[in-house]
Amino acid sequence: MTDISTTAAASLVEVSVRKIQRMIKLGEISAIRNSKGSWRIDLSELGRVFGFTIDELSERLSAIEIRKSTSGRDKINTENLENLVVLSQEVELLKSHIFSKDEQITLLIKEKEELMQLLEQMKKQRKKKGFFAKLFS
Repeated sequence: MTDISTTAAASLVEVSVRKIQRMIKLGEISAIRNSKGSWRIDLSELGRVFGFTIDELSERLSAIEIRKSTSGRDKINTENLENLVVLSQEVELLKSHIFSKDEQITLLIKEKEELMQLLEQMKKQRKKKGFFAKLFS
């Protein structure tokens, strides 16, 4: 048969884990320890103690496993959505940084052009002065 953990057994027969452990200690449920030291209970033993048939317990066990697998997927989907939100916020932040840097670049280009025009005007003014004006000024 199938051996299951005390937590799985408790959820299967809808009692607390402590009750299952207490019943094992009192000898009401026979269980064996695995290599890790945790209790393993046979499905037929749960059926004997709690009055379920093996088929009923197998159906409940498969329903619990389906719930666990879908809740695991839901958890993964939730984590993925949270990651997506964080990443989209980071993308927006980076876009705003890029936009501000582009503005700085255009301002610097305009400033450079203005300075170049000013420099050219100063060169033209020096050229306009005559020879004697350059000597005596």
